[in-house]
Amino acid sequence: MRILHINSYYSTSAFYRELFEQQLALGEQISVFVPVPRGYDAQGRDFGDYTKVCPDHGKYDRLWFPLKHDKIFRDVKHQYDTSEFDVLHAHSLFSNGVIAWRLHRLFGTPYIVAVRDTDVNTFFAKMPHLRKLGQQILRDASRVVFLSKPYRDYALAPYLDVDALREVQEKSEIIPNGIDPFWLQHAPDEIHVATPGIARLLLVGRASKRKNVEVALAAAQRLSDQGTQVQFDVVIGKVEDPAILDRIRSHPLVTLHRNLTREQLLPLYRAADVFVLPSLQETFGLVYAEAMSQGLPVIYTRGQGFDGQFEEGEVGYAADPNDPREIASRIEDVLEDHANMAQRALTNSKRYDWARFAAQYDGIYREVIGRD
Repeated sequence: MRILHINSYYSTSAFYRELFEQQLALGEQISVFVPVPRGYDAQGRDFGDYTKVCPDHGKYDRLWFPLKHDKIFRDVKHQYDTSEFDVLHAHSLFSNGVIAWRLHRLFGTPYIVAVRDTDVNTFFAKMPHLRKLGQQILRDASRVVFLSKPYRDYALAPYLDVDALREVQEKSEIIPNGIDPFWLQHAPDEIHVATPGIARLLLVGRASKRKNVEVALAAAQRLSDQGTQVQFDVVIGKVEDPAILDRIRSHPLVTLHRNLTREQLLPLYRAADVFVLPSLQETFGLVYAEAMSQGLPVIYTRGQGFDGQFEEGEVGYAADPNDPREIASRIEDVLEDHANMAQRALTNSKRYDWARFAAQYDGIYREVIGRD
């Protein structure tokens, strides 16, 4: 079985490598096409010898969707004999899906397509002239992959007609992302025990409006004002808004950490009582699963990516990202049942193994092409 992955996001998201390596282990013949703007710096990354990173468009071409994707489409036909693939796997609806869709129209090759946060909150929400194209890509796909149940059930509803939405949901698959094997290989032998009267909180993310760190800080302050001793470790990688970073740094409850390696992050996960990240928008949220792998219960956003992965109270709770009072209350709920919830978080984290998801994709590919 020959599979062509069309994945522009692999240029910045190295975690896809785990999926590709697991597919090779299953005996699949994969090729990965990664279109990037000219001048792209790979920074010494090893993408695997099955990957072609192709600088085929200019950085300003993104301002005109048809121009950019005409260039990418010509390039993929130049790089491969695209008629020989059994199935195409587009890792986003618009940027990658339009290439798979055009190849499908040219050769009849079936394709599956993933729906990402950018597809919903940028392309569908802010580019109404592309909505008809997005709907056509969805309807012609053999399968549509969502990272979470909320995205399948609610995210596309404002942009598709009733028949199209029903058709998409009927052929949908929910397959979240796996986590780096490092986290599963370094699961703790014993669960951290919370101390009564103390809340050790942890947040890992970017300094950006989307990650909504300041509402998490407000929730922590509320707990502190109510008499709980709060210790809040905040780990920031990329800084999109320096003013937010300044406010995090100056908060009296916070110990700020910058750009930690996974080895440096590991003891913070293990020492915390609750992981708190009330993101405004989240397709899935790998950090929640990483936290769980160390026996750490999680507070996540209601109606966003991680919501629906588990029943409420199983490994944590959903909360309104704009309500620090509710977030604080949910933290207290976790602390009341911390030992049981931490153990369930550790146990359930094993579902985020890339080998499991690679096997699911393998089954989908075989159904799509009608092969046992």
